[in-house]
Amino acid sequence: MSAKTIHWREWDFRGVEDNELAICLEYELSRESEEVQAAVTAARAARPDICFEEIREPSLRLGDNLPDCAYWPEFPKPYLSIPARERALRAKELAVEPYKHIRTVVAREDLADGYASDCGRFYYVAVGIDRASTLNAFLESCRELWDRHHNPELPQVTGQGRTSDRERLKWLGAWRILRFTKGDVSKAAQVCKARGVPSLYLSEKGWRKAAAAAERLLKGR
Repeated sequence: MSAKTIHWREWDFRGVEDNELAICLEYELSRESEEVQAAVTAARAARPDICFEEIREPSLRLGDNLPDCAYWPEFPKPYLSIPARERALRAKELAVEPYKHIRTVVAREDLADGYASDCGRFYYVAVGIDRASTLNAFLESCRELWDRHHNPELPQVTGQGRTSDRERLKWLGAWRILRFTKGDVSKAAQVCKARGVPSLYLSEKGWRKAAAAAERLLKGR
């Protein structure tokens, strides 16, 4: 971004396709984390040939604690700087339906060494199913895992009326614009006007509320 304005790719996420929203949000939140960026830089120094195709191969992963953005060669450039066609192809590769709230499940027969990876919003685990167990026993084990790792400070994804990733991206965009304008809401609205789009929020209260929500989202990582 220049000294005069903040680039639209930093805040105008209206054009992100529905099936890319979760990917875009995680990528953009990672851009705001100095810890993630340092880890990605160190990992790439050790493996300069890393490529996106290795993202879903556990044996080739750079490290258990690295988020997916480490495998995007463009990172930490804005998500929207990546060509739309390439984003679409990667979104298809990373598709997780119908498991909307589980990013990755790694099934392995031998779990003697275990497998777990804390990646901010998502906690990756290997799932081993005892074929002799009952469904209730399996579900109870899942409940124990949930109780251990659930973070109530994150905006909760629950049923009807849940906050969408599109809204979370809007929060993040508002937060970035206000950071650029040093909290001046009138100047924030002018940023939107210069882009030729309506103000992200119609009132100062709306802007402040969105920025506060983004702060909570970032702290929850």
